[in-house]
Amino acid sequence: PSKPGFIGLAVDHPPAPPAVVPEDGTGIRSALATTGDDETDQRIANELASIRADDLLSTLDYFETILPSATVATAGHSIGGAAAILAAARDPRVDAVVDIDGLPRGGLPTVPVLAIVAGEGTGSAESDERYDSALDEVLAFCGKRVDVRGAQHLSFTDAALYLPPLPSLIGLEGRTAALTVANEETLAFLRGELGTGTN
Repeated sequence: PSKPGFIGLAVDHPPAPPAVVPEDGTGIRSALATTGDDETDQRIANELASIRADDLLSTLDYFETILPSATVATAGHSIGGAAAILAAARDPRVDAVVDIDGLPRGGLPTVPVLAIVAGEGTGSAESDERYDSALDEVLAFCGKRVDVRGAQHLSFTDAALYLPPLPSLIGLEGRTAALTVANEETLAFLRGELGTGTN
């Protein structure tokens, strides 16, 4: 008999990513750009996180028709991590959260949360303080924080595999180091909290 494992679902959120290619082959490019005004940019990011959380929960609605008794974790990077937190705070069907270097943007889950954090910070003391404060609040109930030495924000994405090998872009430890740590920490967390995924 096969051992229990994980099924991963990746959700696209057009037009937020740089590009999404739907089934008909047409490309949808992102129109997002920073405005230069922090208050406006934070408001837009809050709205995007909320929309993405709704997308995650809509996907869960559909997924439940296939596997109605599944144990569920939400996960995401950056605004996706904020969305994962919001989804768990909004819906009791979510059993755990993995937030990969995402600033929490509201919502306090009552389930285990793993926060994987870029060790090099944001480059701004003010932004780092805002991030740490918001993250501490989320993790206070049942959370674990893992700071990944030498990692930049993009170190946790496949962009680190293709961008120029500048430490300010991909981190101090090379192209794959942060990805390896994030993968290992995520698997260990999910196995410990959800009790599955032994393969």
